[in-house]
Amino acid sequence: MRKFLFILLFSFTNVTAQNCVFSGKIIDATTNEPIAYASIYIASIAKGVMTNDAGEFKIDVPCNNYQAKIQYIGYESLTIPIPPTTKTNQTILLKQKAFEMKEFTVNAKAEDPAFNIMRKAIVLAEYYKKQIKEYDCTIYMKEYFVVDKIPEIARLFADKEDLQEMKAGAISEILMEYHYVLSFTRLFLKVLFTITLQK
Repeated sequence: MRKFLFILLFSFTNVTAQNCVFSGKIIDATTNEPIAYASIYIASIAKGVMTNDAGEFKIDVPCNNYQAKIQYIGYESLTIPIPPTTKTNQTILLKQKAFEMKEFTVNAKAEDPAFNIMRKAIVLAEYYKKQIKEYDCTIYMKEYFVVDKIPEIARLFADKEDLQEMKAGAISEILMEYHYVLSFTRLFLKVLFTITLQK
């Protein structure tokens, strides 16, 4: 009886922990050319990746029904469903987006407005640091990796698809919620550090 319960519990754990693989390729709907660095983002689980140079992507998610938003600058955004199947491979077509700009004048002698904004930000940086004691923010990170030399031990155990993905490179996106509180300990250390510098 104990063996039966153990086997049943083990099987149930494997099923609940199973991940699904959503992969594919994003191409231009007109030219059929691959779109590199297009974004694939699943808002419900705050997870996303970007396509590599060949327009290919791969993302592992817990098996469930999701909506993935596909977007790239200059193209119309697209939202597609992801079924809870073990492996899903799709070819996604993005349509180019037309932009209409208002008339503007370019003055080569004028200063870039960004310089004035940066000067003000630098001057007021210390002032705003003293005003803020607590804040919440969302941190966005994007990373890109390419493996130049794959170790021999990896070649022995990795699948052919994984090895090809390592060579092609991949980009991933992460969103993190951050909460900051200026505690008395931090405030004391900051004042102590300031006094030490003044001496």
